[in-house]
Amino acid sequence: MKQDFKECPGSIDESKLFGFKSWQEHVAGVVSPLAAVSGYKANGRSNLTMESWCAVHGDRIVFASVERGSHLYGILRERGEAVVNFPTAGCFNRCMRTIELNGWDEDEIESAGLTAERAVEVDAPRVAECPLSLECRVLWEHEAGPGSSDVTVCLKIVNVAIDQELCKEGLLYNIRSRSDIETGVKTGPEAGVIRSLGSYDRLPE
Repeated sequence: MKQDFKECPGSIDESKLFGFKSWQEHVAGVVSPLAAVSGYKANGRSNLTMESWCAVHGDRIVFASVERGSHLYGILRERGEAVVNFPTAGCFNRCMRTIELNGWDEDEIESAGLTAERAVEVDAPRVAECPLSLECRVLWEHEAGPGSSDVTVCLKIVNVAIDQELCKEGLLYNIRSRSDIETGVKTGPEAGVIRSLGSYDRLPE
């Protein structure tokens, strides 16, 4: 039986939640793709930022949360373009290293043990080890909420670079850090891949 929540369950300490610091995300636990967004900092060094709050529709990709104080936000504002790379399990941990290897003078792709390759349509590096790279230009940004430190950003996809064989390993999805509504105990986050259940008409009634 479903339970309804209009406020944070009393078992969950909202002040300790990561991300938007909103309880809804951690109670619902909806998955989304894991992506590594690459671009050039003002000093010409590469930046690689791990993101998960994103969705693709047509020729657009929307990031629900980009922190205003991040290198990524500075790149999107100043350069107006970036590459959204989707890792497999084989290169995910190297992409994650850039969370620590993110100094201003750091060439983050190289320092993480990854390979930068030239994009076709934008002035931003692609990550060679990622089987899918979407070259993008910024369309718009919008404040996520009044007084928020993060913004929602929409980008237009201008080129798709894909290695179909490597994609068969499975692109990764972020299985949210979820809080049990009864106990408040957190699980995750974890990474997962999509397993096909067949065409829509083959699913059970």
